[in-house]
Amino acid sequence: MKKDDLINRYLDIATTKGILSSSKENLRFYLDYLFQDVSFVGKAMLDVGGGSGLYSFYGAVMGAKEVICLEPEVEGSTKGMSDKFKQLSASLSLSNVSLQPVRFQDFDAGDQTFDIILLHNSINHLDEEACIKLKYDDDARNRYKFIFQKLSKISAQ
Repeated sequence: MKKDDLINRYLDIATTKGILSSSKENLRFYLDYLFQDVSFVGKAMLDVGGGSGLYSFYGAVMGAKEVICLEPEVEGSTKGMSDKFKQLSASLSLSNVSLQPVRFQDFDAGDQTFDIILLHNSINHLDEEACIKLKYDDDARNRYKFIFQKLSKISAQ
């Protein structure tokens, strides 16, 4: 399938199958805005707290060689996200996108690095308790420091 046809199929599925309550045009506008000047072609992408995989599948459609979506469906996330991910996956039949139902802190990347790491509306959910206390608690800051060090370690340089 041609890239333009695949993008249109993705937009249709995302906006008509209950994945996102937006119009196809609004979704396309937002994706163009969010990922302006980002080239996905041949890149490895990690989508942290990726929910239904909306942005993961977009990365795959745009040419990413591999996309891993982390969505643990724990406190702070929306229930049913893995079901929506499976629905998108079945509808698009892309083999380069996978879902791992783990928290970022528990994710083992091994030696793999990622060219694109997306945390769309999820940075505060990585550690809800620590996020609330960041301003005045050294332990909370250390917990986020660990998260940022891990992000740095798996980022392609």
